[in-house]
Amino acid sequence: SLAWRISGESFMENVNFINDFKLRSSWGQSGNQPDGKYLYFNRYESKSDMSYMDMMGVRPAGLELTSLRWEPIEQTNLGLDLMVYNGRINLIFDYYVKKTLDLYLQDTEIPTTSGFSKLNINDGEMQNRGVELSIDYAIVRVTDFQFDINFNAAKNENVVVRLPENYSIETGNVLNNGEYLMKVQPGDPLGGFYGYNYLGVYS
Repeated sequence: SLAWRISGESFMENVNFINDFKLRSSWGQSGNQPDGKYLYFNRYESKSDMSYMDMMGVRPAGLELTSLRWEPIEQTNLGLDLMVYNGRINLIFDYYVKKTLDLYLQDTEIPTTSGFSKLNINDGEMQNRGVELSIDYAIVRVTDFQFDINFNAAKNENVVVRLPENYSIETGNVLNNGEYLMKVQPGDPLGGFYGYNYLGVYS
């Protein structure tokens, strides 16, 4: 993180109505670990219904996912802090971009010739970006009484940037009453609703 307190610079000495003025920037990385147990190992299982001539049968219970890894999350933030008129007005503004890389995708379909129909992989990218604004205004400040008002506004835009070609999530059915079709596809927000464009009601 990095900050520049502009109000402390020499060229701001004669600007008396500004009490504090600061620009901020930061970058960080965190992550989400894959859920599930023993995904990195090639597991086997035995069951009585797989026996042959009184010999217990054994079969693979899962693929060895050696390339499975954490889902990295990178976030960049730019901000501004401003306090004027002896602290009566405070303004805080933030702009952020949050990227989730190597998405942890569960139940990705694969050819059944492998012995399995689905597996978990890391692939794809999702992005969130938005702005946040907060303004505090002290209308009345006396010895035994203070009256403030606060204004907050925020906007966030989500988009799925990339997914593997063989990955698809689709739930719901627009033909059923009270249901909506939900899809996850590149270029659209996560969990978007889809349906028919209606011209109106015939009467």
